[in-house]
Amino acid sequence: MLKNLVNGSLILLIIGFILIAIYVQKKEDQIVIDATYNLSDSYDEVKCQNILIISKINLNKCMNINDVDKDIAILYDSETIVLASHSGNANNAYFKNLYKLIKGDEVIFYHQNSKNIYRVVDIKTKLKSDQLSFANKNNQLILITCSYTKKDEQLVYYLEK
Repeated sequence: MLKNLVNGSLILLIIGFILIAIYVQKKEDQIVIDATYNLSDSYDEVKCQNILIISKINLNKCMNINDVDKDIAILYDSETIVLASHSGNANNAYFKNLYKLIKGDEVIFYHQNSKNIYRVVDIKTKLKSDQLSFANKNNQLILITCSYTKKDEQLVYYLEK
């Protein structure tokens, strides 16, 4: 009887440790960013100067490699900021759900030590073979990705503060 009680207690103890480990791991996976640009331990403040958050599509991405084949790339950075990423099913397809955005949706971009809140104001479809040109105006963010359904097209999202 005592042996069964000890074995049962050990099993409960092991299950308890497993549940605590799962809870701690989930807590560490959370990313918290507040309005003063304090980053949680999930992002290294020195390495992560640009963070793109699109809650509607569950995107919360530290952008630390300016290469569209590995990350979200900053193609242009002046009054207008242009970001590009792949869509599709690959690991680097950070904009795979961008097609779900509609006019009025919110995008947060931490850039140059400030929090910038943008809203989608226009969405256009362009041929990949066309040259893209944009008016360089203040408070504009442009997101570019391949069309998920048509291989010869790309989607261009215009956002403003």
